[in-house]
Amino acid sequence: MTAGVWGTAADGQTVTGRVTTADGLILSEGICTARDGRFLLHLPPMEQATSCTLTVTCGDETRTIGVEQEAAVPEPAAAGLRM
Repeated sequence: MTAGVWGTAADGQTVTGRVTTADGLILSEGICTARDGRFLLHLPPMEQATSCTLTVTCGDETRTIGVEQEAAVPEPAAAGLRM
């Protein structure tokens, strides 16, 4: 299953998301386009890891969320962001 990251953004804006480890290894990434002022970014399942970072970018704005505990996305998961 994929992990969903959702939020608000201007129509037509491209939203990208990436989960990386502390040493920069990309675990999962996705891209989508905002419609009707909202976006839903799907991130594919990833390997289990610790000290991960979720980075979401929309236009000139970037949000980064750190996860220090053990994290994996084989189960349904979601996070909401306002861009």
